[in-house]
Amino acid sequence: MRSAPLLLLALLVACDDSDDRPSTTRVAPDVVITVDNAVDVARAVTRAAFDPANVGYLCVDFLRIPPPAPPTPPPAVLPALVVQTIFGPSGGEATYTWDDRDDSGGYTTGDTFTIGFLDYAAEGLVLNGTAVIDQVFMDGDPVDNETWIVNGRLSLFGVGVGIGTATYTLNVDLPFRYESRQIVRLLTLTLPSDFVYGPYELQQGSLVGRNEYPLLFRKAQVASGQLRDATLGGVVDFRIEGVMSGFTFFADPDQGTLDVAGAANTRIELQPAGDFVNVDIRVFGPDADGDEALLDTLQVPWSTLLPMP
Repeated sequence: MRSAPLLLLALLVACDDSDDRPSTTRVAPDVVITVDNAVDVARAVTRAAFDPANVGYLCVDFLRIPPPAPPTPPPAVLPALVVQTIFGPSGGEATYTWDDRDDSGGYTTGDTFTIGFLDYAAEGLVLNGTAVIDQVFMDGDPVDNETWIVNGRLSLFGVGVGIGTATYTLNVDLPFRYESRQIVRLLTLTLPSDFVYGPYELQQGSLVGRNEYPLLFRKAQVASGQLRDATLGGVVDFRIEGVMSGFTFFADPDQGTLDVAGAANTRIELQPAGDFVNVDIRVFGPDADGDEALLDTLQVPWSTLLPMP
Protein backbone atom coordinates (compact mmCIF):
# COMPACT_ATOMS: atom_id res chain seq x y z
CA MET A 1 0.00 0.00 0.00
CA ARG A 2 2.92 2.30 0.60
CA SER A 3 4.45 1.51 -2.77
CA ALA A 4 1.50 1.61 -5.16
CA PRO A 5 -1.15 4.19 -6.04
CA LEU A 6 -4.45 3.92 -4.21
CA LEU A 7 -6.25 3.67 -7.56
CA LEU A 8 -4.33 0.50 -8.39
CA LEU A 9 -5.13 -1.00 -5.00
CA ALA A 10 -8.81 -0.16 -5.44
CA LEU A 11 -8.84 -1.91 -8.82
CA LEU A 12 -7.22 -5.04 -7.44
CA VAL A 13 -9.56 -5.22 -4.46
CA ALA A 14 -12.61 -4.58 -6.65
CA CYS A 15 -11.76 -7.71 -8.63
CA ASP A 16 -11.43 -9.83 -5.48
CA ASP A 17 -14.11 -12.36 -4.50
CA SER A 18 -13.44 -12.22 -0.76
CA ASP A 19 -17.16 -12.16 0.05
CA ASP A 20 -17.46 -15.66 -1.44
CA ARG A 21 -15.06 -17.15 1.07
CA PRO A 22 -16.50 -20.23 2.75
CA SER A 23 -17.32 -20.36 6.42
CA THR A 24 -16.74 -23.34 8.67
CA THR A 25 -16.78 -24.18 12.35
CA ARG A 26 -13.38 -23.22 13.71
CA VAL A 27 -11.57 -23.75 16.96
CA ALA A 28 -10.21 -20.75 18.77
CA PRO A 29 -6.56 -19.92 17.98
CA ASP A 30 -4.33 -21.30 20.74
CA VAL A 31 -0.85 -20.10 19.72
CA VAL A 32 0.32 -17.07 21.68
CA ILE A 33 2.24 -14.92 19.19
CA THR A 34 5.24 -13.08 20.62
CA VAL A 35 8.18 -11.10 19.28
CA ASP A 36 10.28 -14.26 19.71
CA ASN A 37 8.10 -16.54 17.54
CA ALA A 38 6.66 -13.93 15.14
CA VAL A 39 8.99 -14.84 12.26
CA ASP A 40 8.16 -18.56 12.63
CA VAL A 41 4.44 -17.75 12.60
CA ALA A 42 4.89 -15.49 9.56
CA ARG A 43 6.81 -18.22 7.72
CA ALA A 44 4.18 -20.88 8.40
CA VAL A 45 1.24 -18.71 7.33
CA THR A 46 3.00 -17.30 4.25
CA ARG A 47 3.87 -20.77 3.00
CA ALA A 48 0.38 -22.14 3.68
CA ALA A 49 -1.43 -19.12 2.21
CA PHE A 50 0.76 -18.64 -0.88
CA ASP A 51 2.24 -21.95 -2.06
CA PRO A 52 -0.87 -24.15 -2.55
CA ALA A 53 -2.55 -21.36 -4.54
CA ASN A 54 0.54 -20.93 -6.71
CA VAL A 55 0.81 -24.68 -7.34
CA GLY A 56 -2.88 -24.74 -8.24
CA TYR A 57 -2.41 -21.83 -10.61
CA LEU A 58 0.53 -23.47 -12.40
CA CYS A 59 -1.63 -26.58 -12.92
CA VAL A 60 -5.00 -25.08 -13.84
CA ASP A 61 -3.48 -22.45 -16.14
CA PHE A 62 -2.57 -25.30 -18.52
CA LEU A 63 -6.21 -25.03 -19.64
CA ARG A 64 -5.24 -21.87 -21.54
CA ILE A 65 -2.65 -23.75 -23.65
CA PRO A 66 -4.11 -24.29 -27.13
CA PRO A 67 -4.49 -27.87 -28.34
CA PRO A 68 -2.26 -28.73 -31.30
CA ALA A 69 -3.70 -28.03 -34.73
CA PRO A 70 -5.33 -31.12 -36.29
CA PRO A 71 -3.47 -32.76 -39.16
CA THR A 72 -4.42 -31.99 -42.74
CA PRO A 73 -6.36 -33.78 -44.04
CA PRO A 74 -8.08 -34.68 -40.76
CA PRO A 75 -7.96 -38.40 -39.87
CA ALA A 76 -11.06 -40.52 -40.18
CA VAL A 77 -10.82 -41.31 -36.47
CA LEU A 78 -9.66 -38.68 -34.00
CA PRO A 79 -7.02 -39.81 -31.47
CA ALA A 80 -8.36 -40.77 -28.06
CA LEU A 81 -5.70 -38.69 -26.33
CA VAL A 82 -3.83 -35.57 -27.41
CA VAL A 83 -0.37 -35.25 -25.87
CA GLN A 84 1.93 -32.20 -25.80
CA THR A 85 5.27 -31.52 -24.16
CA ILE A 86 5.33 -28.15 -22.39
CA PHE A 87 8.65 -26.77 -21.22
CA GLY A 88 8.85 -25.00 -17.87
CA PRO A 89 9.64 -21.27 -17.94
CA SER A 90 12.69 -21.90 -15.74
CA GLY A 91 13.50 -25.47 -16.74
CA GLY A 92 12.09 -28.97 -16.82
CA GLU A 93 9.02 -30.06 -18.70
CA ALA A 94 5.47 -31.33 -18.40
CA THR A 95 3.59 -33.91 -20.43
CA TYR A 96 0.13 -32.43 -21.02
CA THR A 97 -2.50 -35.01 -21.99
CA TRP A 98 -6.00 -34.01 -23.08
CA ASP A 99 -8.82 -36.56 -23.22
CA ASP A 100 -11.34 -35.03 -25.66
CA ARG A 101 -14.33 -36.96 -24.38
CA ASP A 102 -16.82 -35.67 -26.95
CA ASP A 103 -14.40 -35.53 -29.91
CA SER A 104 -15.27 -31.85 -30.36
CA GLY A 105 -11.72 -30.84 -31.22
CA GLY A 106 -11.78 -28.17 -28.50
CA TYR A 107 -11.80 -28.01 -24.73
CA THR A 108 -15.36 -28.56 -23.46
CA THR A 109 -17.32 -29.68 -20.43
CA GLY A 110 -16.51 -33.25 -19.43
CA ASP A 111 -12.97 -33.34 -20.85
CA THR A 112 -10.12 -34.57 -18.65
CA PHE A 113 -6.58 -33.22 -18.50
CA THR A 114 -3.49 -34.91 -17.05
CA ILE A 115 -0.18 -33.16 -16.38
CA GLY A 116 2.97 -35.13 -15.70
CA PHE A 117 5.62 -32.83 -14.23
CA LEU A 118 9.34 -33.57 -14.53
CA ASP A 119 11.45 -30.93 -12.75
CA TYR A 120 9.00 -28.34 -14.09
CA ALA A 121 10.31 -25.02 -12.79
CA ALA A 122 8.28 -21.81 -12.63
CA GLU A 123 7.85 -18.90 -10.22
CA GLY A 124 10.37 -20.25 -7.74
CA LEU A 125 8.71 -23.69 -7.55
CA VAL A 126 9.88 -27.02 -8.97
CA LEU A 127 7.13 -29.59 -9.58
CA ASN A 128 7.37 -33.36 -10.01
CA GLY A 129 4.49 -35.82 -10.15
CA THR A 130 1.02 -36.04 -11.65
CA ALA A 131 -1.91 -33.63 -11.60
CA VAL A 132 -5.36 -34.41 -13.01
CA ILE A 133 -8.08 -31.88 -13.86
CA ASP A 134 -11.52 -33.49 -14.16
CA GLN A 135 -15.19 -32.96 -13.31
CA VAL A 136 -14.84 -29.99 -15.64
CA PHE A 137 -17.68 -27.62 -16.47
CA MET A 138 -16.80 -24.88 -18.96
CA ASP A 139 -18.77 -21.76 -19.79
CA GLY A 140 -16.78 -20.21 -22.61
CA ASP A 141 -13.45 -21.18 -24.13
CA PRO A 142 -10.35 -20.49 -21.98
CA VAL A 143 -8.13 -20.68 -25.09
CA ASP A 144 -9.89 -18.25 -27.45
CA ASN A 145 -12.33 -16.18 -25.37
CA GLU A 146 -11.67 -13.19 -23.13
CA THR A 147 -14.41 -14.11 -20.65
CA TRP A 148 -15.02 -17.65 -19.42
CA ILE A 149 -15.57 -19.74 -16.30
CA VAL A 150 -14.16 -23.20 -15.59
CA ASN A 151 -15.28 -25.19 -12.55
CA GLY A 152 -13.65 -28.51 -11.80
CA ARG A 153 -11.48 -30.61 -9.54
CA LEU A 154 -7.70 -30.53 -9.33
CA SER A 155 -6.22 -33.78 -8.01
CA LEU A 156 -2.55 -33.93 -7.06
CA PHE A 157 -1.05 -37.41 -6.87
CA GLY A 158 2.29 -37.35 -5.11
CA VAL A 159 3.21 -33.98 -6.57
CA GLY A 160 6.53 -32.90 -5.13
CA VAL A 161 6.81 -29.15 -4.64
CA GLY A 162 10.35 -27.88 -4.33
CA ILE A 163 10.68 -24.42 -2.80
CA GLY A 164 13.80 -22.98 -1.27
CA THR A 165 15.71 -25.91 0.22
CA ALA A 166 12.58 -27.97 1.01
CA THR A 167 10.39 -30.36 -0.97
CA TYR A 168 6.83 -31.10 0.11
CA THR A 169 4.62 -33.83 -1.33
CA LEU A 170 0.96 -33.12 -2.07
CA ASN A 171 -1.83 -35.69 -2.29
CA VAL A 172 -5.11 -33.82 -2.37
CA ASP A 173 -8.34 -33.16 -4.29
CA LEU A 174 -9.14 -29.46 -4.60
CA PRO A 175 -12.39 -28.09 -6.08
CA PHE A 176 -11.60 -24.97 -8.07
CA ARG A 177 -13.15 -22.11 -9.98
CA TYR A 178 -11.05 -20.39 -12.65
CA GLU A 179 -12.57 -17.33 -14.27
CA SER A 180 -11.57 -14.64 -16.74
CA ARG A 181 -13.19 -11.20 -16.65
CA GLN A 182 -11.17 -9.55 -19.44
CA ILE A 183 -8.89 -7.52 -17.17
CA VAL A 184 -8.37 -10.20 -14.51
CA ARG A 185 -8.19 -13.97 -14.16
CA LEU A 186 -9.24 -15.36 -10.78
CA LEU A 187 -8.47 -18.81 -9.39
CA THR A 188 -10.16 -19.93 -6.19
CA LEU A 189 -9.36 -23.19 -4.41
CA THR A 190 -11.53 -24.34 -1.52
CA LEU A 191 -10.57 -27.01 1.00
CA PRO A 192 -13.35 -29.55 1.62
CA SER A 193 -11.12 -31.27 4.18
CA ASP A 194 -7.91 -30.57 6.08
CA PHE A 195 -4.98 -30.15 3.71
CA VAL A 196 -1.45 -31.18 4.72
CA TYR A 197 1.34 -29.18 3.11
CA GLY A 198 4.68 -30.23 4.55
CA PRO A 199 4.63 -29.41 8.27
CA TYR A 200 1.55 -27.23 7.82
CA GLU A 201 -2.11 -28.26 7.96
CA LEU A 202 -4.66 -25.92 6.40
CA GLN A 203 -7.98 -26.53 8.10
CA GLN A 204 -11.20 -27.52 6.37
CA GLY A 205 -13.07 -24.53 4.95
CA SER A 206 -9.95 -22.46 4.35
CA LEU A 207 -9.65 -20.71 1.00
CA VAL A 208 -6.61 -19.81 -1.08
CA GLY A 209 -6.56 -18.10 -4.44
CA ARG A 210 -4.47 -16.41 -7.08
CA ASN A 211 -5.44 -13.51 -9.35
CA GLU A 212 -3.68 -12.38 -12.52
CA TYR A 213 -3.92 -8.86 -14.00
CA PRO A 214 -2.22 -9.22 -17.43
CA LEU A 215 -2.59 -5.57 -18.49
CA LEU A 216 -0.97 -4.42 -15.26
CA PHE A 217 1.69 -7.17 -15.18
CA ARG A 218 0.57 -7.98 -11.65
CA LYS A 219 -0.53 -10.99 -9.65
CA ALA A 220 -2.27 -11.25 -6.29
CA GLN A 221 -2.82 -13.74 -3.49
CA VAL A 222 -6.15 -14.27 -1.76
CA ALA A 223 -6.41 -16.33 1.43
CA SER A 224 -8.41 -16.83 4.60
CA GLY A 225 -8.78 -19.66 7.08
CA GLN A 226 -6.99 -21.52 9.82
CA LEU A 227 -3.59 -23.15 10.01
CA ARG A 228 -2.40 -25.83 12.40
CA ASP A 229 1.35 -26.18 12.82
CA ALA A 230 2.85 -28.70 15.24
CA THR A 231 6.07 -26.69 15.43
CA LEU A 232 4.14 -23.65 16.64
CA GLY A 233 2.12 -25.86 18.94
CA GLY A 234 -1.38 -25.16 17.72
CA VAL A 235 -3.72 -23.11 15.54
CA VAL A 236 -3.73 -19.55 14.20
CA ASP A 237 -6.27 -17.69 12.07
CA PHE A 238 -5.14 -15.87 8.93
CA ARG A 239 -6.67 -13.57 6.36
CA ILE A 240 -5.38 -11.39 3.55
CA GLU A 241 -7.23 -8.08 3.62
CA GLY A 242 -8.55 -7.76 0.06
CA VAL A 243 -5.55 -8.97 -1.93
CA MET A 244 -1.79 -9.08 -1.47
CA SER A 245 -0.25 -8.23 -4.82
CA GLY A 246 2.99 -7.69 -6.69
CA PHE A 247 4.48 -7.53 -10.15
CA THR A 248 4.55 -10.81 -12.04
CA PHE A 249 8.30 -10.56 -12.60
CA PHE A 250 9.00 -10.41 -8.84
CA ALA A 251 8.54 -13.38 -6.53
CA ASP A 252 7.06 -11.47 -3.61
CA PRO A 253 4.21 -8.99 -3.03
CA ASP A 254 4.78 -5.26 -2.83
CA GLN A 255 1.43 -4.24 -1.33
CA GLY A 256 -1.34 -5.58 0.88
CA THR A 257 -1.65 -6.96 4.41
CA LEU A 258 -1.71 -10.50 5.76
CA ASP A 259 -3.30 -10.63 9.23
CA VAL A 260 -2.57 -13.52 11.60
CA ALA A 261 -4.48 -13.87 14.88
CA GLY A 262 -3.27 -15.93 17.82
CA ALA A 263 -4.45 -16.53 21.35
CA ALA A 264 -4.55 -14.11 24.29
CA ASN A 265 -5.16 -11.00 22.17
CA THR A 266 -1.98 -11.47 20.14
CA ARG A 267 -1.55 -11.07 16.40
CA ILE A 268 0.82 -10.00 13.64
CA GLU A 269 0.46 -8.06 10.42
CA LEU A 270 2.69 -8.78 7.43
CA GLN A 271 3.17 -5.82 5.07
CA PRO A 272 5.70 -5.42 2.25
CA ALA A 273 8.39 -2.93 3.25
CA GLY A 274 8.18 -1.16 -0.12
CA ASP A 275 11.66 -2.07 -1.36
CA PHE A 276 10.77 -5.37 -3.17
CA VAL A 277 13.12 -7.21 -0.80
CA ASN A 278 11.86 -6.99 2.78
CA VAL A 279 8.65 -7.53 4.70
CA ASP A 280 7.58 -5.79 7.91
CA ILE A 281 6.13 -8.00 10.65
CA ARG A 282 4.18 -5.87 13.10
CA VAL A 283 3.69 -7.69 16.41
CA PHE A 284 0.68 -6.81 18.57
CA GLY A 285 -0.15 -7.92 22.09
CA PRO A 286 -1.79 -6.72 25.29
CA ASP A 287 -0.27 -3.84 27.22
CA ALA A 288 -0.31 -3.47 30.99
CA ASP A 289 -3.99 -2.56 30.89
CA GLY A 290 -4.88 -5.49 28.66
CA ASP A 291 -5.45 -3.29 25.60
CA GLU A 292 -3.90 -4.15 22.25
CA ALA A 293 -0.57 -2.43 21.63
CA LEU A 294 2.15 -2.55 18.99
CA LEU A 295 5.01 -4.41 20.67
CA ASP A 296 7.59 -4.32 17.89
CA THR A 297 8.11 -4.17 14.13
CA LEU A 298 10.49 -6.72 12.69
CA GLN A 299 11.85 -6.19 9.18
CA VAL A 300 13.20 -9.31 7.48
CA PRO A 301 13.91 -10.32 3.88
CA TRP A 302 11.11 -12.20 2.18
CA SER A 303 13.63 -15.03 1.71
CA THR A 304 13.60 -15.53 5.49
CA LEU A 305 10.03 -16.81 5.11
CA LEU A 306 11.05 -19.62 2.74
CA PRO A 307 10.96 -23.12 4.29
CA MET A 308 13.80 -23.86 6.66
CA PRO A 309 16.18 -26.71 5.65
